[in-house]
Amino acid sequence: MSDTLRPLVSIIVPTRNSAATLGACLASIRAQTCDRTEVIVVDNHSTDDTAGLAARAGAEVLVRGPERSAQRNFGARQARGEYVVFIDSDMELGPQVIEACVRALAADQSLAGLVIPEESFGLGFWAACKRLERSFYVGVPWIEAARFFRREKFEVAGGYDEAMVSGEDWDLSQRLAKFGGIGRVGEFIRHNEGRLSLARTLRKKWYYAAKIRDYAGRRGEPNVKKQFSVLGRYRLFFSRPKQLFARPLVGLGMLFMKTAEFAAGGAALALAAVRSPRTAVSPAAPEAAVPAEEPVLTPGRLPISAVMVVHDEEAMIERALLSFADLVDDIVIVHDGPCSDRTLEIARRYTDKVIVTAERAGTAEVHRPFSYGQAAHDWVLEVDADEYLSPELRRALPDLIRSGADIVTPAWPTIQDGRRHARGDKRALFRRSRVYRIGATHEFVKPIDASVVERYADEALLHEPAYDDFSWRAFRGKWRRRISCHLPLLLADFGRLTKWNYAGDDWDRPTDLQLRHPVLVGMVATGLFHWWWGLKRAVRYRSWFFVKYAFFTSLYYEWLFALVVKAGLKGRSAGKPGL
Repeated sequence: MSDTLRPLVSIIVPTRNSAATLGACLASIRAQTCDRTEVIVVDNHSTDDTAGLAARAGAEVLVRGPERSAQRNFGARQARGEYVVFIDSDMELGPQVIEACVRALAADQSLAGLVIPEESFGLGFWAACKRLERSFYVGVPWIEAARFFRREKFEVAGGYDEAMVSGEDWDLSQRLAKFGGIGRVGEFIRHNEGRLSLARTLRKKWYYAAKIRDYAGRRGEPNVKKQFSVLGRYRLFFSRPKQLFARPLVGLGMLFMKTAEFAAGGAALALAAVRSPRTAVSPAAPEAAVPAEEPVLTPGRLPISAVMVVHDEEAMIERALLSFADLVDDIVIVHDGPCSDRTLEIARRYTDKVIVTAERAGTAEVHRPFSYGQAAHDWVLEVDADEYLSPELRRALPDLIRSGADIVTPAWPTIQDGRRHARGDKRALFRRSRVYRIGATHEFVKPIDASVVERYADEALLHEPAYDDFSWRAFRGKWRRRISCHLPLLLADFGRLTKWNYAGDDWDRPTDLQLRHPVLVGMVATGLFHWWWGLKRAVRYRSWFFVKYAFFTSLYYEWLFALVVKAGLKGRSAGKPGL
C-alpha cells in the first residue's frame, strides 16, 4: 500500500448483547486490505459474551451507555486515527471498504465524510423484503448518511447528538456538510438482518419512531421533509417498477411491510407527542429544588436516595428494604396516615427518615412528590413494599447510575403462584431534577423535556404482591377503594394537587384528553389499549394472567370515567360548569 494510504483508521463498533453477530463483523474488519486500523468496541453493559468475544478478537473494549450516540462519541474520543468510521455490530464490511474510503478522502481534501452504501441479507421472506427495500436507497442522498469521517471534521461538527436516539446519523451528516462535502464510495457494507420477522421490524420501528421527535422537529434542515414523506417513499419505490416487481411476492411483501412500518412509526410518534407535558416546566419551580451540593456520602454506599410510600405493610416491607438497604446512602419512608401494625417499627431499623402523614390519602401517588423532596440525593430509587430488587439489578445499580441516563427503567415482572409474568417495565430509578410528577392515582414519573435520556434495563425490579391483584375479590376491595381515591383527585382543583417539578396550571396531555373526552378517550380508547396490550402478551407468553389484567384494568377505567361523566352531568344540572 502506498504512503498516501498510511493514515490510521479507527473503527468504532457500538454494541449491546451483540454476541450473535459481532464475530462476523470483527472477522470482516480483520479481512480488510487496509492494514492501518484500530478497532474500538464500545459496549453498553451487555449481559452476554459480547465483551469477551471482542477482547478475544483483539479489539479494545470500552464500556459506555446509554445509547449508541453516546457510545460512538465516547469511542471517537478514545480513538487515535486520523479517520473514524462507525460500524454497527450486525454489519459486515466488504474487504476493500476501508481502503476505498481512505483513497477517496486522500484524493479529495474538500470532503469531510463519506457514505458507504448498504445492502441487507438474512433468512426468510421478510429479510428478502428488507433487502429489496434497502436496494432502492442506494445513491439516494436524502436517505443515505455518512459513517466514515475525517476525525477533525467530526469533532468540529460536534459528533453525534447524544440527546437523539433516532435520526442522529441524518442529523450529523447535515451538520457535517457545513464543514465540507459528503462523498460516497462504491464498496458495500452488508447488513445482517438475521431471521427477520414482521413483528420484530415493527417493534424496532415503534422504538425508534417514538424517539425521533427531536430530529423530526428540524423541518428547516435540508432533506428532513423528504425523509418524513410517506408519499415520497412510495414514489421512490414505484419509480423503478422492474426492480420492485422482479419477484412479485417479495415486492408486494415489501410494500405491505413498509405500510405497516409507517403505521407503527406514526402511532409511536403520535403517542410520544401525547405523553409529553403540554406546559413547559420551569426549572425554578419550588418543588424541584435540589441541593446545590450532594451530601457527604457514606463509604461504600451509592449516591442514591431510596423512597417508599407505604401503609400497614409489616408483612412485606422488610423484604423490600433488605434488597437495597446495604447499597443506598439514604432511605426515606413515608407512611400514609396513622399506622396500625409494626410497619414503623421495622422501618426505623433501617432509617431515621420515617414520616407519618396526619391523614390517610388512600393512594401512595399523593405522597410521591413530597417523598422526593425529602431525598438527600438527586438519584432516587422508588420501591413499593411489595417490590424488591433482583440480584442482577443490585449488581448493575452502580453502572446504571453512571451510564449517562437520567431515567433508568428496569424490567418489572409480576410474580404470582410461583410464576414470573413479564408485565412490563417501571421508571423506578431516576434523577429527580430531570423528571416531573403529578400526585394523583396512576400518574407516574415523566421526563421534564426531550433532552432527558431514558435507559431500559434488562435487570428486574420484582413485583410480588401478597394476593392476586387481578381477581373479583381484589376488584371489589382494593380496586373500588382506589377508584374512590382516584375520582376526587381528577375532579379536584388542579392547583391543590401535590406536584414535583411541574409548573403547569392544568393536567398534562394524556389525563387532560381523558377528562375532556371521558367517554371516547377515558372509557373507550383507554380500555381498548389495555385489552390490546394484555391480549398481545397473553398470546406471546401463553398466560391467562394477561387476560385477567386486560379485563380488570379496562373495567377499572370504564367505571372511573363513567363516574367522571356522571359528575359532569350533575355539575351541569346544578348550574356548575361541566367537565
